[in-house]
Amino acid sequence: MLARDDRLRHILMAILVFGVIGSGVDLFLLDHTESWIQLAPVAVLALILSSAVWLFLRPGPTSVRALRGVGALATVVGLVGMYLHYSVNSEFELEMYPSMNGGELFWEAAQGALPALAPGQMIQLGLLCLASCYRHPGANRG
Repeated sequence: MLARDDRLRHILMAILVFGVIGSGVDLFLLDHTESWIQLAPVAVLALILSSAVWLFLRPGPTSVRALRGVGALATVVGLVGMYLHYSVNSEFELEMYPSMNGGELFWEAAQGALPALAPGQMIQLGLLCLASCYRHPGANRG
């Protein structure tokens, strides 16, 4: 029988895999593949999935470090994505209404055509990577 920490780790990994698959399908359905910058989250999702499978099949220090690194990368990519979505929305709003500023601009840009908070999902997946590696027994092997 698995220890409580191992069961929790497996649950986190299952949530991570389902989240990655769902996010990947969502990005393809939204045609988020038109440029290299739009392909970045798709590539990170592929890295997360492959690292998670590697860690599940061959737990060890290298696979733990790989998932940690990919988790950190996913978090950064999510933050950059939020900035890009928000800035594109802000530029559009300023083209339409040049006098808009302050809280009104923020609110309209946050509600713009590009969902400004959608890349936050990548941040969550990155944090799930990091959480599933926390005190991982494979990190000390070798």
